[in-house]
Amino acid sequence: MAKKKISPINEEFDFKLLVTDNARSVFNEATLKRFNEQNNKIASSIELIRSKVIIERVLKRLPLQVSYYSKGEILTNELYKLSPFTVEAKVKDSSILEVPIIIDFKSENTFSILFPFKNEKHKTEEVFKSGQWVSFEEIDFKVTINDYNTIKALQQDLSQDAFYFKINSLTLLAQTLIKELLVTP
Repeated sequence: MAKKKISPINEEFDFKLLVTDNARSVFNEATLKRFNEQNNKIASSIELIRSKVIIERVLKRLPLQVSYYSKGEILTNELYKLSPFTVEAKVKDSSILEVPIIIDFKSENTFSILFPFKNEKHKTEEVFKSGQWVSFEEIDFKVTINDYNTIKALQQDLSQDAFYFKINSLTLLAQTLIKELLVTP
């Protein structure tokens, strides 16, 4: 006895997919024109929100000028709002942007810094006071020590150069955000 072959497609039915524009039958031409104009306005608003200019304006208003890091044996952690110190900065030379500035805390209210610049490391032997402006050719900044006990503990547990900060480039931050930004109506 021969087995009957079963076809996955039933030949008795012929399926057709019809594409019709039902919108024209429901709406009149003026309504469709307004609908298209609204879609264009939404699309242009989305592009405006995603624009580099708008993103940079938003970033200027957020506390993202400085990034804070603690450097361990294996990993480096960004501290963001958990940083035991804060930095205010006035950039004089944009080549200092994104450059790690290592900070070594000496006491509850003093620190020294080390930063690579122009292919060499500048190490200041000078000790600076917390809350006072420090001036270099490339940058002026003020460091405020908020939690010295945490600083002391991390400097002892981690490494000699346990902390550093970077002055962020708003342009680079905007480019990074735009790549990840999804705007939908």
